[in-house]
Amino acid sequence: MNRNFARRARKRLGRVALMWRRHGVALLYHRVADIPSDPFRLTVTPSHFAEHMAVLRGLGPCLPFDAFARGLVSGGGARRMFCVTFDDGYRDNLLAAAPVLAAAGVPATVFVVSGAVGAGRMFWWDTLQRILLTPGALPETLELSSRGETRRWSLGAARIYDAGEARANAGWNALSEPPRDARQTLFFDLWKWLAPAPTDEAERLADALAAWSGVARSAYPEDHPMTADELNRLAAVEGIEIGGHTVTHPRLAPLPPARRLAEMRDSRLQLQAMTGRDVRSLAYPYGSESADTAQLAAEAGYAAACTTREDVAMMRTNPLRIPRLVARDWDGDEFARQIRRLISFLPQGRFAGRSR
Repeated sequence: MNRNFARRARKRLGRVALMWRRHGVALLYHRVADIPSDPFRLTVTPSHFAEHMAVLRGLGPCLPFDAFARGLVSGGGARRMFCVTFDDGYRDNLLAAAPVLAAAGVPATVFVVSGAVGAGRMFWWDTLQRILLTPGALPETLELSSRGETRRWSLGAARIYDAGEARANAGWNALSEPPRDARQTLFFDLWKWLAPAPTDEAERLADALAAWSGVARSAYPEDHPMTADELNRLAAVEGIEIGGHTVTHPRLAPLPPARRLAEMRDSRLQLQAMTGRDVRSLAYPYGSESADTAQLAAEAGYAAACTTREDVAMMRTNPLRIPRLVARDWDGDEFARQIRRLISFLPQGRFAGRSR
């Protein structure tokens, strides 16, 4: 108990020290969209995103990720900085997020899975979500084999999922709640099975699931990653930086070093070839990183990289392991509260009236 008290006291003192030390908050977004279900809370509605940017604009300078990291390391510029980042490279980053960013005068960095550009199909996780959590009829049984194991599921009456059921269960939060029905149970079982699988195996299983369901992965174009033309249109927007997010979006930690290096390096080279712009920043998929992965990121040509670990970035922070705060679908007031929680020394009045 005494050790816990000491740990909390050190953390509090560290926060208080932010009053005099250069620091920054990097924010992590994935999508800006209205979608029927979002079990892992990775999508922010356009209206809430606009509120976030209105709050952020009043807190301090916002920089693209490369400049944000350089400012921390060099000690130049403002004492407090902010950075907006997006992972994966969805079409709505161009169509929905970019206009809001431009209107607010907020720059951003979009970390793109280079191998997904122009693929014309959903990522495997969105494939699961659309097949299992949106209304429709499915076969009664599912059988899939992977990594020497065969699994079977029976949906029973849940093979039919009507619009009323889908709406009633659309608020399910898989981060904190058990599944509410058989469809969500199957979704969560499959997600847990595919998430640690090698990327090519997860893709193969998603293809098999699409064939079983009759829902093509090319369906739902609003869920797709950007095309090459859309990527170039986004890269041409003032204030937008394009960063790497590997070629295939694997968990990097389990991969041998040569494969990790290739995933990061080839993503940078492919994106540079697509956009004609230098790519200096990286986001590790799933936040899967370590000291040796950071060293490989430097060898791959990146000057800065970020994780999914939540914390404030400081001058002493390794520029290849910068933490980020995952932004949820909060309204402006809650968004301000979450930043205040992270930088806990700030007086609450500083945030008043910033959400609209």
